[in-house]
Amino acid sequence: MNDQQNMISDADIKSFFSLVDSKELFAGVFASDQIPFLDPDVEAITFINTGISSTKGQDSVIVGHWLLAHQVNSNTANFFDSFGFPPQFFNEHIVNYFSRYENLFPNKFQFQTFGTQVCGYYVIFVACAIAQGRKGEEKLMELSGNRNRDEYVERVVKEIYEKAVERQELSQRVADLFFEVASDVYQPVLRWISGFEGLTLICAFLCLLLFVLLICFIPEIYGRYDPSDYFNSDTLYEDEMMDIDDSDTLYEDERMDVD
Repeated sequence: MNDQQNMISDADIKSFFSLVDSKELFAGVFASDQIPFLDPDVEAITFINTGISSTKGQDSVIVGHWLLAHQVNSNTANFFDSFGFPPQFFNEHIVNYFSRYENLFPNKFQFQTFGTQVCGYYVIFVACAIAQGRKGEEKLMELSGNRNRDEYVERVVKEIYEKAVERQELSQRVADLFFEVASDVYQPVLRWISGFEGLTLICAFLCLLLFVLLICFIPEIYGRYDPSDYFNSDTLYEDEMMDIDDSDTLYEDERMDVD
Protein backbone atom coordinates (compact mmCIF):
# COMPACT_ATOMS: atom_id res chain seq x y z
CA MET A 1 0.00 0.00 0.00
CA ASN A 2 1.05 3.60 -0.57
CA ASP A 3 3.26 4.87 2.29
CA GLN A 4 3.83 8.37 0.90
CA GLN A 5 2.73 10.75 3.65
CA ASN A 6 0.37 8.00 4.92
CA MET A 7 -2.07 8.83 2.11
CA ILE A 8 -4.35 6.14 0.67
CA SER A 9 -5.28 6.24 -3.02
CA ASP A 10 -8.28 4.79 -4.81
CA ALA A 11 -5.94 2.15 -6.25
CA ASP A 12 -4.85 1.19 -2.72
CA ILE A 13 -8.44 0.61 -1.62
CA LYS A 14 -9.22 -1.49 -4.69
CA SER A 15 -6.05 -3.51 -4.19
CA PHE A 16 -6.87 -4.07 -0.52
CA PHE A 17 -10.33 -5.48 -1.18
CA SER A 18 -9.12 -7.58 -4.09
CA LEU A 19 -7.22 -9.57 -1.46
CA VAL A 20 -9.27 -9.09 1.73
CA ASP A 21 -12.74 -10.55 2.25
CA SER A 22 -15.48 -7.91 2.60
CA LYS A 23 -18.31 -10.49 2.75
CA GLU A 24 -19.29 -9.31 -0.76
CA LEU A 25 -20.12 -5.82 0.54
CA PHE A 26 -17.43 -3.91 -1.38
CA ALA A 27 -19.17 -1.93 -4.14
CA GLY A 28 -16.30 0.21 -5.39
CA VAL A 29 -14.38 3.48 -5.04
CA PHE A 30 -15.72 6.70 -6.55
CA ALA A 31 -15.18 10.44 -6.81
CA SER A 32 -18.06 12.37 -5.24
CA ASP A 33 -19.55 13.31 -8.62
CA GLN A 34 -19.53 9.69 -9.83
CA ILE A 35 -21.22 7.80 -6.98
CA PRO A 36 -23.46 5.17 -8.60
CA PHE A 37 -27.06 4.38 -7.73
CA LEU A 38 -26.90 0.98 -6.05
CA ASP A 39 -29.44 -1.81 -6.25
CA PRO A 40 -31.84 -0.82 -3.42
CA ASP A 41 -32.17 -4.43 -2.28
CA VAL A 42 -28.43 -4.99 -1.87
CA GLU A 43 -26.38 -4.21 1.23
CA ALA A 44 -23.17 -2.57 0.09
CA ILE A 45 -20.19 -0.47 1.13
CA THR A 46 -19.04 2.38 -1.12
CA PHE A 47 -15.86 4.41 -0.72
CA ILE A 48 -16.34 8.06 -1.64
CA ASN A 49 -13.68 10.70 -2.19
CA THR A 50 -14.68 14.32 -1.67
CA GLY A 51 -12.72 15.21 -4.78
CA ILE A 52 -14.51 15.20 -8.12
CA SER A 53 -13.47 13.26 -11.20
CA SER A 54 -11.59 16.23 -12.67
CA THR A 55 -9.45 16.76 -9.53
CA LYS A 56 -6.83 14.09 -9.94
CA GLY A 57 -3.18 14.04 -9.02
CA GLN A 58 -0.41 12.05 -10.64
CA ASP A 59 -1.29 8.60 -12.06
CA SER A 60 -5.01 9.51 -12.05
CA VAL A 61 -5.27 9.35 -8.26
CA ILE A 62 -8.28 11.22 -6.89
CA VAL A 63 -7.20 13.99 -4.52
CA GLY A 64 -9.46 14.58 -1.53
CA HIS A 65 -10.81 13.22 1.76
CA TRP A 66 -12.14 9.66 2.10
CA LEU A 67 -15.68 8.88 3.30
CA LEU A 68 -17.64 5.64 3.57
CA ALA A 69 -21.25 4.86 2.72
CA HIS A 70 -22.86 1.68 4.02
CA GLN A 71 -26.21 1.03 2.38
CA VAL A 72 -28.24 -1.33 4.59
CA ASN A 73 -31.33 -1.27 2.36
CA SER A 74 -33.21 1.14 0.07
CA ASN A 75 -34.22 3.41 2.98
CA THR A 76 -31.34 3.04 5.41
CA ALA A 77 -27.66 3.89 5.27
CA ASN A 78 -24.74 4.60 7.57
CA PHE A 79 -22.31 7.41 6.80
CA PHE A 80 -18.77 7.48 8.14
CA ASP A 81 -16.46 10.47 8.16
CA SER A 82 -13.41 10.02 10.39
CA PHE A 83 -13.71 13.65 11.56
CA GLY A 84 -17.33 13.15 12.58
CA PHE A 85 -18.91 15.54 10.08
CA PRO A 86 -22.34 14.79 8.50
CA PRO A 87 -22.90 14.62 4.71
CA GLN A 88 -24.21 18.22 4.76
CA PHE A 89 -20.68 19.40 5.57
CA PHE A 90 -19.42 18.27 2.16
CA ASN A 91 -20.15 19.18 -1.46
CA GLU A 92 -23.51 19.09 -3.22
CA HIS A 93 -22.81 15.73 -4.85
CA ILE A 94 -22.47 14.07 -1.46
CA VAL A 95 -25.45 15.94 0.00
CA ASN A 96 -27.66 14.91 -2.93
CA TYR A 97 -26.53 11.31 -2.82
CA PHE A 98 -27.38 10.77 0.84
CA SER A 99 -30.66 12.71 0.68
CA ARG A 100 -32.31 9.63 -0.85
CA TYR A 101 -32.16 7.70 2.43
CA GLU A 102 -35.02 8.22 4.88
CA ASN A 103 -32.96 6.73 7.69
CA LEU A 104 -29.41 8.02 7.63
CA PHE A 105 -27.07 7.38 10.56
CA PRO A 106 -23.86 9.43 10.39
CA ASN A 107 -20.90 8.86 12.66
CA LYS A 108 -20.82 11.79 15.11
CA PHE A 109 -17.52 11.01 16.81
CA GLN A 110 -14.20 12.53 15.78
CA PHE A 111 -11.87 9.56 15.37
CA GLN A 112 -9.15 11.23 13.31
CA THR A 113 -6.87 13.94 14.63
CA PHE A 114 -6.95 17.17 12.62
CA GLY A 115 -3.79 17.63 10.55
CA THR A 116 -3.26 13.91 9.91
CA GLN A 117 -3.73 12.06 6.62
CA VAL A 118 -5.12 8.72 7.76
CA CYS A 119 -8.73 9.03 6.58
CA GLY A 120 -8.13 6.27 4.02
CA TYR A 121 -7.03 3.88 6.73
CA TYR A 122 -10.11 4.69 8.78
CA VAL A 123 -12.60 3.96 6.00
CA ILE A 124 -10.86 0.66 5.23
CA PHE A 125 -10.87 -0.27 8.93
CA VAL A 126 -14.55 0.63 9.28
CA ALA A 127 -15.44 -1.37 6.16
CA CYS A 128 -13.70 -4.42 7.62
CA ALA A 129 -15.53 -3.85 10.92
CA ILE A 130 -18.93 -3.63 9.19
CA ALA A 131 -18.19 -6.86 7.33
CA GLN A 132 -17.59 -8.55 10.69
CA GLY A 133 -21.08 -7.62 11.95
CA ARG A 134 -21.65 -6.92 15.64
CA LYS A 135 -18.11 -7.86 16.61
CA GLY A 136 -16.81 -5.18 14.30
CA GLU A 137 -19.26 -2.59 15.60
CA GLU A 138 -18.21 -3.31 19.17
CA LYS A 139 -14.58 -2.75 18.21
CA LEU A 140 -15.46 0.63 16.71
CA MET A 141 -17.11 1.57 19.99
CA GLU A 142 -13.99 0.54 21.90
CA LEU A 143 -11.75 2.32 19.40
CA SER A 144 -13.48 5.61 20.18
CA GLY A 145 -11.88 5.46 23.63
CA ASN A 146 -8.36 4.87 22.37
CA ARG A 147 -6.12 7.94 22.45
CA ASN A 148 -3.70 6.44 19.91
CA ARG A 149 -6.36 5.40 17.42
CA ASP A 150 -4.79 7.10 14.36
CA GLU A 151 -1.57 5.11 14.69
CA TYR A 152 -3.39 1.94 15.65
CA VAL A 153 -5.85 1.94 12.73
CA GLU A 154 -3.06 2.62 10.23
CA ARG A 155 -0.98 -0.22 11.61
CA VAL A 156 -3.87 -2.72 11.70
CA VAL A 157 -4.87 -1.96 8.09
CA LYS A 158 -1.27 -2.38 6.93
CA GLU A 159 -0.93 -5.66 8.85
CA ILE A 160 -4.15 -7.04 7.35
CA TYR A 161 -2.96 -6.11 3.86
CA GLU A 162 0.49 -7.62 4.42
CA LYS A 163 -1.05 -10.89 5.63
CA ALA A 164 -3.38 -10.95 2.63
CA VAL A 165 -0.42 -10.48 0.27
CA GLU A 166 1.54 -13.22 2.06
CA ARG A 167 -1.45 -15.55 1.80
CA GLN A 168 -1.81 -14.88 -1.91
CA GLU A 169 1.90 -15.48 -2.54
CA LEU A 170 1.89 -18.69 -0.50
CA SER A 171 -1.27 -19.91 -2.22
CA GLN A 172 0.27 -19.24 -5.62
CA ARG A 173 3.40 -21.19 -4.69
CA VAL A 174 1.29 -24.12 -3.44
CA ALA A 175 -0.79 -24.11 -6.62
CA ASP A 176 2.29 -23.92 -8.86
CA LEU A 177 3.93 -26.76 -6.93
CA PHE A 178 0.79 -28.87 -7.18
CA PHE A 179 0.56 -28.48 -10.96
CA GLU A 180 4.30 -29.07 -11.37
CA VAL A 181 4.22 -32.31 -9.36
CA ALA A 182 1.03 -33.48 -11.06
CA SER A 183 2.48 -32.91 -14.50
CA ASP A 184 5.80 -34.62 -13.62
CA VAL A 185 4.10 -37.66 -12.12
CA TYR A 186 1.15 -38.11 -14.47
CA GLN A 187 2.93 -39.27 -17.65
CA PRO A 188 5.33 -41.79 -16.01
CA VAL A 189 2.50 -43.28 -13.96
CA LEU A 190 0.26 -43.50 -17.02
CA ARG A 191 2.98 -45.30 -19.00
CA TRP A 192 3.60 -47.71 -16.13
CA ILE A 193 -0.08 -48.50 -15.61
CA SER A 194 -0.74 -48.90 -19.33
CA GLY A 195 1.47 -51.99 -19.22
CA PHE A 196 -1.05 -53.72 -16.98
CA GLU A 197 -4.23 -54.96 -18.57
CA GLY A 198 -7.40 -53.47 -17.12
CA LEU A 199 -5.66 -50.74 -15.12
CA THR A 200 -5.96 -47.99 -17.73
CA LEU A 201 -9.60 -47.42 -16.80
CA ILE A 202 -8.65 -47.23 -13.13
CA CYS A 203 -5.95 -44.70 -13.98
CA ALA A 204 -8.44 -42.58 -15.88
CA PHE A 205 -10.81 -42.68 -12.91
CA LEU A 206 -8.05 -41.64 -10.49
CA CYS A 207 -7.05 -38.77 -12.78
CA LEU A 208 -10.65 -37.62 -12.92
CA LEU A 209 -10.87 -37.80 -9.12
CA LEU A 210 -7.67 -35.76 -8.81
CA PHE A 211 -9.09 -33.16 -11.18
CA VAL A 212 -12.31 -32.87 -9.14
CA LEU A 213 -10.33 -32.48 -5.91
CA LEU A 214 -8.25 -29.76 -7.54
CA ILE A 215 -11.35 -27.86 -8.66
CA CYS A 216 -12.68 -28.02 -5.09
CA PHE A 217 -9.33 -26.86 -3.71
CA ILE A 218 -8.83 -23.88 -6.04
CA PRO A 219 -11.30 -21.57 -4.19
CA GLU A 220 -9.37 -22.22 -0.97
CA ILE A 221 -6.11 -21.42 -2.73
CA TYR A 222 -7.27 -18.16 -4.23
CA GLY A 223 -9.91 -17.06 -1.71
CA ARG A 224 -9.60 -13.63 -0.08
CA TYR A 225 -8.00 -13.19 3.34
CA ASP A 226 -10.49 -13.06 6.23
CA PRO A 227 -9.45 -10.38 8.79
CA SER A 228 -11.85 -11.63 11.47
CA ASP A 229 -9.02 -12.29 13.95
CA TYR A 230 -8.47 -8.54 14.22
CA PHE A 231 -12.05 -8.06 15.40
CA ASN A 232 -12.32 -10.92 17.88
CA SER A 233 -12.90 -9.61 21.39
CA ASP A 234 -9.70 -11.05 22.82
CA THR A 235 -7.24 -9.99 20.15
CA LEU A 236 -7.79 -6.40 19.06
CA TYR A 237 -6.59 -4.62 22.19
CA GLU A 238 -3.85 -6.86 23.54
CA ASP A 239 -1.37 -4.19 22.64
CA GLU A 240 0.85 -1.76 24.56
CA MET A 241 0.00 1.16 22.27
CA MET A 242 -3.70 0.98 23.09
CA ASP A 243 -4.58 3.68 25.61
CA ILE A 244 -8.26 3.29 26.51
CA ASP A 245 -10.44 6.14 27.73
CA ASP A 246 -14.05 5.10 28.41
CA SER A 247 -15.33 8.67 28.69
CA ASP A 248 -16.13 9.02 24.96
CA THR A 249 -19.09 7.59 23.09
CA LEU A 250 -19.27 6.90 19.39
CA TYR A 251 -22.79 8.06 18.61
CA GLU A 252 -24.97 10.67 20.25
CA ASP A 253 -28.25 8.84 19.74
CA GLU A 254 -28.03 5.93 17.29
CA ARG A 255 -25.55 3.13 16.76
CA MET A 256 -24.67 1.88 13.30
CA ASP A 257 -27.11 -0.79 12.15
CA VAL A 258 -24.96 -3.47 10.55
CA ASP A 259 -27.39 -6.37 10.74
